[in-house]
Amino acid sequence: MKVGQFTRELMVQEYKNRIETADFLLFTNFKDITADDMRLVRAKLKQSSTGVIVVRNNLFKRMLAELEMPGLMDYVNGELAVVYGVNDPVSVVKQIQELSKNIDGFVIKGGFIEHKVLTAGEVKKIAAIPSREVLLAQLINIIKSPISNLVFVLKGNIQSLVNVIKQIKEKRKS
Repeated sequence: MKVGQFTRELMVQEYKNRIETADFLLFTNFKDITADDMRLVRAKLKQSSTGVIVVRNNLFKRMLAELEMPGLMDYVNGELAVVYGVNDPVSVVKQIQELSKNIDGFVIKGGFIEHKVLTAGEVKKIAAIPSREVLLAQLINIIKSPISNLVFVLKGNIQSLVNVIKQIKEKRKS
């Protein structure tokens, strides 16, 4: 086996190892991004246990074919960086959206989350989802609301009873 062929096989295997362990993939274009900006992107995403890999399109397509993921082939063109990670894809998408505002040329092309291929528009909709903490707070408010309403109604009835007793007391005094 030639050295170049061996190197390409190692790269395909490395792509495969990273992609197989990932819960989500986001395909980004990084055209005209400086090396400093790319370092910034990697550093920001590394904080959330997310990796970024710049791929060679032909080798990445070979890896996708081996993993039987042909639906993702449409996103493998141009300058491609794949963001991969585990756990919370929503926060990662939000980070990428924030980074893309500051870095021209860094754009989401599509994604693969929970075994579903997503377009760039669908990924942007995910970025609009409130954070986990906000959703939990909303859920708690929804659960708490009926109980609070019941307490308010009962308090109102008791308050009305107290007012009636006060009025009766005042009438008897006069």
